[in-house]
Amino acid sequence: MNKSIRSAQGLSRRHGGTEIYFGAIALLVASALASAGTVSVDPCEDSTLWRSHGAPHGKVTIEAVKSDPKQGEQCVRLGYSWRQAWAFFEPRQAWGDHEALVFWLRFEGRKGYGWKLGISAEAEDEVFTISTSINYDFDGWREIRLRRDDFASRVLDSDKGMDWSKIRAFALGVSGGVPGSGAPAVLIDDVRYEAAPPKVVEPPLPDTIPVNDCDATKGWRSDGVDIDASPGHKTEGRAALRIRYEGVTRGTVSTAVKAKRIGPRHALAMSLRGPGVRTSARLHVELDTRGGGRFVKPVSIVNFEMSEQLLFPGEFHRVPAPDGTMPDWRRITGISFALANDAPNDRGNLVVDDIRFVRTAPPKPRAGGDERNWWWDGGFDPFAAMHVIHADWPHLESDERPAMLKFSAFLLSPLVPYAIYLHNDGSYSGFRVTITDWETDVVDILEVDSPRAGVTRRDLVTPARTGSYIFNVECLDGDGAVTRTYQTGITVLAKRLNEPKGIWGMHGYIGSKGSRWPHHPQVLRMLKTTGVMALRERTPFVMRDAAAQENARQGPQARVLRLARQHGIATVVSAHMPSSRHLWGQGRYDFGGIVPGKEQEVFDTMVSLAETYKGLVDWWEIGNEPNEHPLAPYAGILTTCYRAAKQADPAARVVMGGSHVIDRWQYQAWERERETGVPHQDALSTHLYPEPHVLEEHLRGWITAQGQALIEEGMLMTEGGWPTATARAMAMHRQGLLPEGYSGERVSQDWYMRYAPLILGEHMKVDADLYAVCFFRSTPSMGDWVYNLAPGELRVHSKGHFVARWNGREISMGRPMAYTHNTIARLLTHEVTAAEASIEYDTSQGLVEHYAFARPSEVIVPLWIGIENGKRAERLEGSVTMPPRTGLVLACDMDGNERVIEPEGDVVRIEIELGQPRYVRFIESARDGRVHLRLRNLPADMPYHVVTRADAAPHYEALYRRLAGAGASEGHDARRDRINIYVGTPTDEPNIAHLVSRDRDLPVISDLVPARGAPMVLHSASQRAVFLVGQTVKDAALAVDAWLRSRKSR
Repeated sequence: MNKSIRSAQGLSRRHGGTEIYFGAIALLVASALASAGTVSVDPCEDSTLWRSHGAPHGKVTIEAVKSDPKQGEQCVRLGYSWRQAWAFFEPRQAWGDHEALVFWLRFEGRKGYGWKLGISAEAEDEVFTISTSINYDFDGWREIRLRRDDFASRVLDSDKGMDWSKIRAFALGVSGGVPGSGAPAVLIDDVRYEAAPPKVVEPPLPDTIPVNDCDATKGWRSDGVDIDASPGHKTEGRAALRIRYEGVTRGTVSTAVKAKRIGPRHALAMSLRGPGVRTSARLHVELDTRGGGRFVKPVSIVNFEMSEQLLFPGEFHRVPAPDGTMPDWRRITGISFALANDAPNDRGNLVVDDIRFVRTAPPKPRAGGDERNWWWDGGFDPFAAMHVIHADWPHLESDERPAMLKFSAFLLSPLVPYAIYLHNDGSYSGFRVTITDWETDVVDILEVDSPRAGVTRRDLVTPARTGSYIFNVECLDGDGAVTRTYQTGITVLAKRLNEPKGIWGMHGYIGSKGSRWPHHPQVLRMLKTTGVMALRERTPFVMRDAAAQENARQGPQARVLRLARQHGIATVVSAHMPSSRHLWGQGRYDFGGIVPGKEQEVFDTMVSLAETYKGLVDWWEIGNEPNEHPLAPYAGILTTCYRAAKQADPAARVVMGGSHVIDRWQYQAWERERETGVPHQDALSTHLYPEPHVLEEHLRGWITAQGQALIEEGMLMTEGGWPTATARAMAMHRQGLLPEGYSGERVSQDWYMRYAPLILGEHMKVDADLYAVCFFRSTPSMGDWVYNLAPGELRVHSKGHFVARWNGREISMGRPMAYTHNTIARLLTHEVTAAEASIEYDTSQGLVEHYAFARPSEVIVPLWIGIENGKRAERLEGSVTMPPRTGLVLACDMDGNERVIEPEGDVVRIEIELGQPRYVRFIESARDGRVHLRLRNLPADMPYHVVTRADAAPHYEALYRRLAGAGASEGHDARRDRINIYVGTPTDEPNIAHLVSRDRDLPVISDLVPARGAPMVLHSASQRAVFLVGQTVKDAALAVDAWLRSRKSR
């Protein structure tokens, strides 16, 4: 048996004997006359080129039959005895440079039941595979033309190109059906290759072909659903099209495509927003063509945020016209949205905007992992963090729970010393520990001999950059073979925070969905240190008697709330209203209101909840995203729960279920309060999810629209964030069209860095309280449930700041967004007030967005590239005038790393890149030559103590003597009754980086800060210490000189 047949069989074996269909069905009715480039490869007068081989392939009966052949005297009949049987066809000629495989096809057997014929092949050099399928939904003979583009391809070796001359053999199998339906027989006749038809010179098409801007209902036809133009939902123009459904629905909304021609590389683009995460509705996008054929694709609408969709031609299923004519993408005449809903108590809105076709580059084959994890190539995964999905949460050596590798500390900062402990139960002769950064680049490799049972310690120092560092442990036997692996990691933050209060929080559900985690204390400590100062949790809205209340107080939710309280983290608890459907009309609290006669039970249920968690809940949130309906029914629930919560726990505050603000439910509730005098809410509770490209316009508009209600009530933002795996990015990724180095995590970080100063700055402009911003969410959905959306889509609720173990949600380490959160939390702190900043740049080149915030002895200016004339510049240069008394300027990136900027006179020059916001810190300090002195709040009468190192080199001993000669005591240990002085470089004196990392007002010490030749003298009131630090010993000596001169001057 030759290699081509073996390759085709190998394709089937790798799929476990089951054909996997990647692409859309790609069938074209042939023209009446074959092209001049047609080459016959099998007239099918006999079956010599066909065979089945082995089990289960031997279950295919292959014969040449006189059964009404389409051409000649006979055709080939493939009789399948079960669904996982295969036949193999090896033509005498390879595919070569031909455009299409053409043949006549007929099925025998009962039509329907979802049967389809799959056709696949593997290149004989094993570089790539191709596959497609043909539905059994027609009668009689049909001529099939499968072009190259009609096959889905999978590249197995990305270093080599796809050579179609290596396609020599095909595997054919049937799939689908239902038990007892019986597999159909397949008849094939007149197989041939066909060259590409002569190219017709047509005028070039524009990059963007508009279809409908959705600014009005004009030009739309609706059947079975209602439509209107909604200005509040727009992504561009004046409005978006809103499609409303209620109950069991079969509706269609359609519009014409006026363009005479659509390019084969033009993808359908639009903005789309679903009815919410609880919807049972389904959506198909259908494209009509001249000739009657249609393109059909299911699109997920299980969401409540507007997102950009990009639907490529090859992703659509092709449905022939009644006469068999197949659709041609170039001849699209109309677009329809077919909405179906089977739930009688479900209703909602679907929103679409800015429908157009956009030119895309030709798809590029990409090497991926297995078909299930199609987006991941097996290395670093910037979408769903698959490279660490099996990582264990970091164990401290003091933890009682066992682990192979433990740490002295896992919440660290750059250049901070720590220790690891390797635990050998006697099964291993040694360990190999490979430490990588987040993007899996190797930082260090440790070879550890451990021939006996026990614990082996290794002392380490963190890298100079922030981020999560991954520890990959290989356990070795006596022969050096790996017998077990283990993965965990550490978190290296710019600052280890311990704020008394703050704005920036997180949606967690740690006490509910994470109730079985064994490490809640570590998780809450991780959140606190990162800067999470508000935590949104959820609990069922159910009645609890005294015994149930006591059980709940001892349960995981109460434990998490108590830990949050101990750490000073504000708590928001969302009452899960669907837990008591019997209380709500039609079982829906969002539009059904309270069932008549159940008002007291609703009141008592809320009382029992508030009593259960009394003293642990700062904010009660009544439901989640209940809007998109008339307010009145829900308002009755809200006021009832408000009275009940206040009765049981007067200190707690109450808000409506967090919602978007487009239909202004929050504002309407505020108006009802003024009209009726009945309290509804203690703040406006919102979910604000602007898309990245319109973040500034939409977020400002949403905030401004709240008017006086916002000024009087303030805002509690309980959800907001941006996913790392968007629908558009995943569509581009499937086609291999994402730019080299694209990272969904970096896009998300950019979103947070812009969002935070904007929402805070806009509240300050109108003097409105911003109580908390709970970014959504603590972790992405890490587990098997990521696959349950439309085919080829990825359900990653990937707004998560932290990694969770696969199918366990046990937080292990931070994703890049956690370091952005740390940056925001340490700079935009609870003390900040609005400030002014003077920025100059070439306005003809673009727009620099900025805000300015002041806190004691510092001004922070976030800068990023905004939209000007409909686009953002790639790069802009500008200058910022320094505030008075500024002595030190630092630029902070999205991960929290800092670098020193030297001013030019009274300005600093900044270069800003698209997607890379910068927070610039203007710190009040003095200068002594090249030395920065920040001695704010230094006590005048406190004695000093020089902390010396026992292993200090002679040049440090000389510096110690100079400081002691100026009146300071000295010793190896710090003293509590004095201000301790530490002197040296960050690597020579690790205590400097360790202690400075706990004072968020000081710079982030690294190999870049202080700058070489520009040492620093830094006082930390919180650490009761002065740090004389430079990048070299010479710089440290300069810092000592400057410190001694400052003492004399005082």
